[in-house]
Amino acid sequence: MVGDNTSFVTYCPDFSQWPFEVWIAPKNSSGKFSEVGDTDLKDLAEVLQTTLKKLERIAVNPPPGIGISQHEFVYNYYIYHLEKWYIRITPRFVHRAGFELGTGLNVNIVDPTEAARILRETV
Repeated sequence: MVGDNTSFVTYCPDFSQWPFEVWIAPKNSSGKFSEVGDTDLKDLAEVLQTTLKKLERIAVNPPPGIGISQHEFVYNYYIYHLEKWYIRITPRFVHRAGFELGTGLNVNIVDPTEAARILRETV
């Protein structure tokens, strides 16, 4: 587990496909994403902002010639919006290469347990 607050838990799943992949899930079954209340939305915004800031701080490959505080932080996200919704954040610290493209399998070069530890310790 990376962190939590009153309404949400943040973690790096054991089956992560990308280095530092993070999922944010509600602690209580809140039905559909569209049914989340204002208090929970505030908690979600808080945990999402904290998580993205931590990921930005550990970005190891900023574009050359650009200051670390100014580089573009590239990531994708996905909200599974039906029952038991969650947010999946997949930072793009690495690119798919021959093996991944040829086989359709992902190689995660960072152990999810280690990624969670690093994110927990990042201020």
